[in-house]
Amino acid sequence: MHSRPSPDGSSACLTHEDEQWRVQYCDVLKRFINLLRAKPLLERLAGAESIAYTFQELNSKLDEICVGVGAMDSSAQGQWQTHWARNCQVQATQLEAQVQATDPSLIIRQLRGEKEVTKVMLDMSSSLEADPSTRLADLKRATLERLRLYLGLDTSANVAERNFKWYIPERGVEIGEPIYTVEEWVVSRAKWRSRSGVVQDVTVKTLFDAVDVVSESVLVTQIRLWYELPGHPNIVKLCHNELHLPSVLTDG
Repeated sequence: MHSRPSPDGSSACLTHEDEQWRVQYCDVLKRFINLLRAKPLLERLAGAESIAYTFQELNSKLDEICVGVGAMDSSAQGQWQTHWARNCQVQATQLEAQVQATDPSLIIRQLRGEKEVTKVMLDMSSSLEADPSTRLADLKRATLERLRLYLGLDTSANVAERNFKWYIPERGVEIGEPIYTVEEWVVSRAKWRSRSGVVQDVTVKTLFDAVDVVSESVLVTQIRLWYELPGHPNIVKLCHNELHLPSVLTDG
């Protein structure tokens, strides 16, 4: 992170008498460490824009914390933004070189099975649908084409692109406290970061890992129904403020 504090600044954040700053600083560090974990090339490419927005948010948050605990002068806040665009371009160039130099078979093997490959391809397709002119858009199109040819998919009428335009990657959702739980899923409050970087309060329905294929199929049918409802003043389209994820991430 460009605005990370010095060792003395870190100590000031961790030992500050106000617990609010300590908690916020630890939360930023935890999220930063999660972002730095090694990820498959396809995941990095599919989520490049949202990952960049997250880094921006964390840098800004760290600035606020350091100013709040007196570890940084307010005049230095946001200085990292001066080189932000250039650094993003460097990262994009490096990612492009890695993706282009890697055989499709190896790219696919980095993921955990066919389902993960499908999810990442959906992620890239939906990002292109939302904004076809991003810095990495051409690379995503070319990579999708390489994967479809390698996997023998129908490139003229891809079923995933036609039926799953509602797809939202789990990466963009921060799940909060649960509202209620039933046998097969849990509904929780959450924050959703759209591909444009806007953060919204939402509710999320997530299936548990152990559910059968039938339950997952029922959920997909519900999503399609809500997504395809026509626009009308007397119809509240749940998909505008409610997200549905295919599986819930559990710690145990």
